[in-house]
Amino acid sequence: MSDAETVRGGRAARMRKGAAANSLALVARILQQLLQVPLFLAFWPADRYGDWLVLWTLPAYLTLGGAGFGAAGGNVLAGLAHENAGAADKARAQTVFKAVWLMITAGTAVIGLAVTLIVAFAASRGAIALETVPSTELVAAVAWFALYVFLRSEASVMETGFRYVKAYPLYTVLDNGALLVEFAALAVALSLGGGVADLAAALCVVRAMVLAFAAIVVRARAGFLFAGWRNGEIGRAMRELATPALGFLLVPAGHALSLQGFVILVSVVFGASATAVFVTLRTMVRFVDTVLSLAFNIMYYEVAYTEKGGERRAFAARLFQATPVFFTLTLGYCTVLWVFGDDLHAVWTQGKVAFDKGLLLIFSLAALVRSLNAAPVAIVSGANLLFRYGLVYVCAAGLALGLAVLVGGATDQIRLVAALIIAVDSALFATALIIALRHTGMGFAEYARHAGGFSAFVLARREVMRRAERFGKR
Repeated sequence: MSDAETVRGGRAARMRKGAAANSLALVARILQQLLQVPLFLAFWPADRYGDWLVLWTLPAYLTLGGAGFGAAGGNVLAGLAHENAGAADKARAQTVFKAVWLMITAGTAVIGLAVTLIVAFAASRGAIALETVPSTELVAAVAWFALYVFLRSEASVMETGFRYVKAYPLYTVLDNGALLVEFAALAVALSLGGGVADLAAALCVVRAMVLAFAAIVVRARAGFLFAGWRNGEIGRAMRELATPALGFLLVPAGHALSLQGFVILVSVVFGASATAVFVTLRTMVRFVDTVLSLAFNIMYYEVAYTEKGGERRAFAARLFQATPVFFTLTLGYCTVLWVFGDDLHAVWTQGKVAFDKGLLLIFSLAALVRSLNAAPVAIVSGANLLFRYGLVYVCAAGLALGLAVLVGGATDQIRLVAALIIAVDSALFATALIIALRHTGMGFAEYARHAGGFSAFVLARREVMRRAERFGKR
């Protein structure tokens, strides 16, 4: 077996493990979301649960910074893990690992301490208050959440090590499996009569165990990453990672503008009833994005491994060949919604929210555009070229919101406002495709040939023939 075949075989096995790991992660997240509400309401009144949800937004936003640097550093480390890596590549990996560790540790520690002190100061003067949480417990809960963010961010450092040793499926299982352990910890704390701060502390215990296990695995498989702190290149590596990390921060910002921004605008311009229609239909359609996100995660992680191994163009071609599958899957799902969506929507909303087939069509068209973007944005993300894409996302979403205000106020047509979402998704697809083609050195005609379905058909036919031939030899 040739070296190239060995590499492809290892990648195929890793991608299968990645698919299984991400599927388990999806199940874990769905279970957590479905079971969390009845769990809390079994022990707490609704207003106390509402206060918990307000506090829970802190980790959701404070972990973005660490995740950005972790993703950018992980891409670099994965690129250095190619088959022909030498001493220079290992030294570079050691430097990048330290740079990511320093940036994340210092950043999350400072931000967590600052948030805790600000909340403590404001609570002591009555400027911040929650209906069911006393000020002392509020400050304690915020401090525990700051520690929770710190622990999760430190774990994201270890994730870069998992990516370096090509064991990212294991980390995916570990990180998302911890969600179910967190759920169990919350259940125990609630059954013992714990308050908001007690629950936050329980979450910290779980994440401390996850961090410890992750560190043990990385040290066992690539212990040299932890050595060599006296390295004059660490500062340079930190500066080089700043722009890619910012790109990973800009994308969630654009995402927030596109999702929450349009919801707020519809609420202000068209009212609560129209908002319910808008949100429920958009949520129904975007369910297919959850499935596509599994494919994106697998593609994104694998792209970085091809950056130094001379396989960039060939692997990009294979990713583009998956585009017809993503498009067909999305089209099939949206067709089902077009035929049965009215009944499904009525059951889901208990008949309390109106169904708008025009909005469904608009959201379906946007979903089809996003399905075309899955492979290009995976290449852009894995190659640490997300800054321009993120900048376009923020600008396009912001411009669309501005136009939506004018259109909504002038025409009172919610469908015209929703149509601007298609424009945003189209701009993102065009941007990602341009960057991906430039990076891989591929022309548009070659991309169209791969993404048009013909190449995928030929490859599938060859694989069937190869397997048939092997079966015949047996």
